Amino acid sequence: RLYREYMKRGGKIQYLAQVNPSPEDMTTSIRQAVDAGAVGAFLLGNLADKWTREGAVGRVGEAVEIIKDRGVIAGIAGHEVRTPRAVDKAKIDVDFYVKTLHQDTYWSKRRPEQTAEVIDNYKTDNYWCRDCQETVAYFAKVKKPWIAYKVLAAGAIPVRDGFRYAFESGADFALVGMFDFQIDVDVTITRQLLASKLKRARAWMA
Repeated sequence: RLYREYMKRGGKIQYLAQVNPSPEDMTTSIRQAVDAGAVGAFLLGNLADKWTREGAVGRVGEAVEIIKDRGVIAGIAGHEVRTPRAVDKAKIDVDFYVKTLHQDTYWSKRRPEQTAEVIDNYKTDNYWCRDCQETVAYFAKVKKPWIAYKVLAAGAIPVRDGFRYAFESGADFALVGMFDFQIDVDVTITRQLLASKLKRARAWMA
């Protein structure tokens, strides 16, 4: 409702919807997102990770096809690099990827005894990328837009440091949660970084 009102007032910001279909209902959340005005949608990272681990990559592909059938761009998110790798291997034709990325140089980083293979997003909130170097290496070969998220590790990494790491590591966009009073500062930092000489090897894909 708020987005539709914003557009009626002449708003120009476009948005991508994060969708969470279930095996029993693959269409409702996608239809709602498109009806609300989203220009694209991507599968929730928890779901894409879970379905990939379960060997149900075909279900990921089904969600992507349903999104595309609605006439918008389609992507998948994931906390684990094996998720985009599996999607690529299955030749699922996504338009973009949303993958976590942050460095492991902050004070509250994952401790050595935290060895669970899968991150529990609901119990641990200060790390989201267990495979940053592997992620960077993998996306160096990916020829589609990459949106990096969790780049500040839930606020544990300073904005300038997190944004620089994401862009220099090859991300084309940074997906960042923020309060309204943080927008001006974060946009200013982003503009400054993009206008500077970033040490970036990967070509911009968007």
